[in-house]
Amino acid sequence: MGRLFWKFFLAFWLTLIVVAIIVGTGVRLRHNSTHHNHIEDYRLDHRAGIFITPAASIAEQSDIATLKRYLNDIDQSRGPTLYAVDAKDQDILGRDIEPAILIEAKKQFELGHHQNTIRQVTTPLNQNLFLFAVVPEHFTARCKSNKQIPKASHGSAGPFNGKPGGPGGLIGLPADLFLLITVGIIASLFFSGILAWYFTKPIRHLRNAFTAVSAGNLDTRISATMYHRKDELSELGINFDDMVSKLQNLITGQQQLLHDVSHELRSPLARMQAAIGIAQQQPEKRQETFSRLERETQRISDLIGELLMLSQVENTDNLQTKQAIDFAELMAEIIEDTRYEADEKNITINYTTGSDFSLMGYEELLRRAIENVIRNAIKFSPPASTIFVTVKQFDQHVILTVADQGPGVAGEDLSNIFQPFFRTKNQDDESSGLGLAIALRAVEKHNGVIAATNQDDGKGLIVMINLPL
Repeated sequence: MGRLFWKFFLAFWLTLIVVAIIVGTGVRLRHNSTHHNHIEDYRLDHRAGIFITPAASIAEQSDIATLKRYLNDIDQSRGPTLYAVDAKDQDILGRDIEPAILIEAKKQFELGHHQNTIRQVTTPLNQNLFLFAVVPEHFTARCKSNKQIPKASHGSAGPFNGKPGGPGGLIGLPADLFLLITVGIIASLFFSGILAWYFTKPIRHLRNAFTAVSAGNLDTRISATMYHRKDELSELGINFDDMVSKLQNLITGQQQLLHDVSHELRSPLARMQAAIGIAQQQPEKRQETFSRLERETQRISDLIGELLMLSQVENTDNLQTKQAIDFAELMAEIIEDTRYEADEKNITINYTTGSDFSLMGYEELLRRAIENVIRNAIKFSPPASTIFVTVKQFDQHVILTVADQGPGVAGEDLSNIFQPFFRTKNQDDESSGLGLAIALRAVEKHNGVIAATNQDDGKGLIVMINLPL
């Protein structure tokens, strides 16, 4: 959890820093656009009403010379600097005026602020004068040296000394800023810990599950413990369970196949050992024993061949590219080959087909699948019976039906006859039990379906193969 916690913590603070930089930059740009005007507003003396009012009375009732003497007297008394500006923005005493201060004074006058300290009057000679006062230069210089701004009548922030225990905070930070940083650190630690715990808990379950599976415990499942989350991690848990289930089925199938193969090989090997013992004890039966050994050897060879075919069908990498197959020609060859086996039992194969067509697929796999189904029907059909093989085309599908007149299959076994090494009660030990399993795998490789059902009268089995064109 530790590494993930610090990643959340750093990401949290990186986000805060980026947001703070963006917001701070915006505020700074906004502040810079108005800061100059604020400074000039502070330099305007809004407490100089006692000087501005007499100056306005003199301007309105007397002449310009009297007003000039009054302004000079105020300057010499080290009081506020009073300006009387004409229509050309020139001071009547010829003094220089900072344009920013004059602009700010007119702005305040237009807004109706500080009407007692910013006045516009008309002299007896109809000359318009604009009166306002500025904080004395010596007072402004002293405030700048002390890093203070004179308190205006409309209010301003007090001085900041940046000392702990006073208006400032630790290491020169304002107290409120220091408090915000402290709260931010504590909150980020708390929420980073909660997030880390929330995400690492299911990850720990996954890690423990992987450890259990790697140790061979394929019954491990975790979706039940993560189902309540309803997020991507719970979906990951479901996918993990699906993976383990498929892995378990695969390994179980391989183990079962190994067990079945061992069992199938053990029987002929045991019979071969018994035959060798008889030949040693009864030399007169040696020829019969050799025939027995030949049959058992052929049986083992057939079994190994069936296993290799089953492995080839299940391994897609060993298959060649699909090609167009003339289905009528393929069926004609299969029927001709299987009739030789049927003739040995005096069995008739009744083959019916419709129009010619072709399909894309693996020819050898289809041949083996259909041959296995027909040979399975021949094996279980009684002598002098008939096997009906029918091929019909429906839209984009072809349906092949093989119906025999044998004993059929018990209802509970119909779904199992396509499993490797499965044998019904009516089946002898001569069969490997792989023929229909190979047929199933081959049909599935062609995205088809194979199914079996008993005939209505219970005499015979019907195997149907449905293949897409």
